[in-house]
Amino acid sequence: MNKHNFLVAGLVLAIASLGGINPAQASSQVSVDLPNEAVEGGTTVQVPVTLANFTDTELSVRLVAGAGTLTLVNPGAISLNPGYSSLVSQSELSFHGLKTDLITALETNFSWTAPGDSKVLTLMTIRVEVSKYVSGTTYDPVTGHTYVYEETPLSWHDALVAAQSMTYEGKIGYLATITSKEENDFIGTKAGAINIWIGATDDRQYVNDALALVGKTPVDHDTQTAGEYYWATGPETGTQFGSVLWDFVPLDGAYNSWSPHEPNNFPGEACGVTNSNTIGMWNDLNCSRELPYLVEFSTDLNIFEKSVFTFDNILGQSKDSAPEVLTTPELADTGLDAWMIAGLALALIGVGTGLRVVARRK
Repeated sequence: MNKHNFLVAGLVLAIASLGGINPAQASSQVSVDLPNEAVEGGTTVQVPVTLANFTDTELSVRLVAGAGTLTLVNPGAISLNPGYSSLVSQSELSFHGLKTDLITALETNFSWTAPGDSKVLTLMTIRVEVSKYVSGTTYDPVTGHTYVYEETPLSWHDALVAAQSMTYEGKIGYLATITSKEENDFIGTKAGAINIWIGATDDRQYVNDALALVGKTPVDHDTQTAGEYYWATGPETGTQFGSVLWDFVPLDGAYNSWSPHEPNNFPGEACGVTNSNTIGMWNDLNCSRELPYLVEFSTDLNIFEKSVFTFDNILGQSKDSAPEVLTTPELADTGLDAWMIAGLALALIGVGTGLRVVARRK
């Protein structure tokens, strides 16, 4: 009975984790050959991952373990994505390369190390995300948004204009707006630089420009001396998120990550940066300074050809002869979430045939 419960639990997790997908990307396949026997804590086992029928020549892959650590040895020409420092003993790996190189490396050089120090029956899960690789992009699974770090230094206003001229997967770019601790933590570790412009300002002219874009009444006082900070870009354009210099007071619980005694408007500082000497901490600087900047795109899981949880690690004597495979369903665009439909169908099949599936894999 326990092994059947493991299978159902894994399927439910898959349903909760699947995202939408473009029907045009409907032929790609991901299969993962996970160990289906209990693995001694600290033991490393090879986990072949197979990618098939992906259309793009260069792909980006992200792998996340539910427990334990992941390693990709002898990666060849594969390169780490921005913000990731190693392919060895990580709970999360993210890298890109030619499709042919990725297929070879993942089928032969990818392994999982079991957590803990004793032999336990732990339901192992691994998330596999695959998308077209675009240089400099990093995808945040919490917000669903994509970020591009631009290292060419520009003034804050020029960076704002440059960001708005960029597009990615049909989305228009904007200077990053950071509205949660989770997003701030992600950007802090993945942006890759110190002092990068984000879309925050208390400059009166820039604030009124933002307010005009969304049809709000312009301010008639000096927002800069009051430390009244607004988001001037993106979905949050024209939204004030707090005020007061030296001891910032958030507005209506809005998120901020100012360094101690910031913003302080010294000397004449009115535009925000993140990673100000300390990762994830914000500072105000003079808007005319030329600095790198972070562009955000309001994407979602539709940018991925495949985004799934695969699982096994039930009872058995050897690795699967038939790895878990998930194929993008060939569904018309009905306005419904194709992945959710597929997930529900998979769950029903798994519950109905759990005995046969487990028996075959012993």
